[in-house]
Amino acid sequence: MAFNSLQLIAQKWHSGLTDETSLANALMIQPETISPIVAQLFGSYYESYPLQFLTEGTGRSKGIAAREYDWNVIGRLDKPIQVGKTISSGSPGIGRSLFEVEFKDKWFALGDIIVSPNGVQARVQSDPEPGDGVNWKYKLQLADPDPTKFMALADLVEGKKFSKYFSAFEEYSRGGNTTFTTPVKLRNQLTTMRKSYPITGDAASTVMTFQIRNPKTNKVSAFWCDWAEYLCMQQWYEENERSLWYSIYNRDSNGIIHLPGANNRPVYIGAGVHQQIAPSNVRYYTELTETIMKDFLMDLSFNVTAFNGTSRKFVAFAGEYGFEQLDKALRESAQAWNLVDSKFVYGNGQELGLGGQFTQYRGLNGTELTLKHLPLYDNVDKNTKLHPDTKRPLESYNITVLDFAMYDGESNVQMMHKQGDGNDRSMMMWYEAGSTLPKGASEKTLLRSSDVDGYAVHFLAQKGIRIKNPTTCGRLICNAA
Repeated sequence: MAFNSLQLIAQKWHSGLTDETSLANALMIQPETISPIVAQLFGSYYESYPLQFLTEGTGRSKGIAAREYDWNVIGRLDKPIQVGKTISSGSPGIGRSLFEVEFKDKWFALGDIIVSPNGVQARVQSDPEPGDGVNWKYKLQLADPDPTKFMALADLVEGKKFSKYFSAFEEYSRGGNTTFTTPVKLRNQLTTMRKSYPITGDAASTVMTFQIRNPKTNKVSAFWCDWAEYLCMQQWYEENERSLWYSIYNRDSNGIIHLPGANNRPVYIGAGVHQQIAPSNVRYYTELTETIMKDFLMDLSFNVTAFNGTSRKFVAFAGEYGFEQLDKALRESAQAWNLVDSKFVYGNGQELGLGGQFTQYRGLNGTELTLKHLPLYDNVDKNTKLHPDTKRPLESYNITVLDFAMYDGESNVQMMHKQGDGNDRSMMMWYEAGSTLPKGASEKTLLRSSDVDGYAVHFLAQKGIRIKNPTTCGRLICNAA
């Protein structure tokens, strides 16, 4: 069965399978070309490793020379400022009078029109001066000419936020103030993952052939590997996928790693998707509704536009019960609609059926959510905390929303891997020959390096995931007791 220009064929060993068409050999010779294709194969054919498929498998991968990688996230170009000291009496600003307010930051400047939480506008009449050593004093005058108007004391409580609308100046005046936001530097590191397995000398001769079609040339290339090797690769890609989602950054605040390996060298672990998502974007629910989903996506959309992004299309990764929760929420909401959609009705004549599932949601202002199944969330062996009602993994109810938009020419969600001096370590694979050589290899191509009656296969990857703008991604976590 062909799928996305990829095809798998199980067959017996025959003389036509040579070392030139071995997948391991192809990975050694053309790692940059073959690695994304293999990631695409395992990510799309089995739908088990969607993050690898949507990053490495679609070219959203970047090679770096160092183990650690930094990137800057530019904050909002504007921000509200908090009142630093409460004013508890009087009628500030009445009769067009000047009044003084202490704010926590030196942000506003002469000529700025600022607005209170209740919408009252005032002009900054002089540059701020130091207050009590913590706050800054501002002299303000209401913009409204009505002499009976004044600033409500409820707006002048410590912690209340004022924002700048614009600036207004007289003729022959000096220019207004420009504010700058310092970028936030984020840091992550690559994780080195490995896997090995032996094949005995009398192992079965079944092999697996990968037929891969180049979409540009339409040419089909075939690569083979042993059946045991193929099964190992399935486990390998699952472990890679799990690392990209769940791994925890393991340097302490001083940059020290306290996790030693067998040879006493430090074991480096990078932050996965869950840890990189901004904590403010992690929400909890007990019963998912369309309103919760709509408000959640709107909050993410605000962050997209704040960072000069235009795309409001998100991908939601969920387990089976996350799908079910969202489908239920949309169906309940749809009861109030005049819904005309034949996709939920199938069959002809008297033999009609009702079925289907919502897999896409479109909310306000062009927000769009496409669901992608993440089997890792459904794994009963790894996710042992169960929902109290269904006794299914609670993780299966969770929904992780990622923004795959492009920022400054790079994907917001991107695979990072070690690369330098012609050495691509995104996916390495090699053989260790013993009494038996890997099929297709010859005495001229490999030296015997082990006394084992058989041979071994080794995998290595040095990679990690980067969310360039973590504020545009979020998680909905089921909080069932």
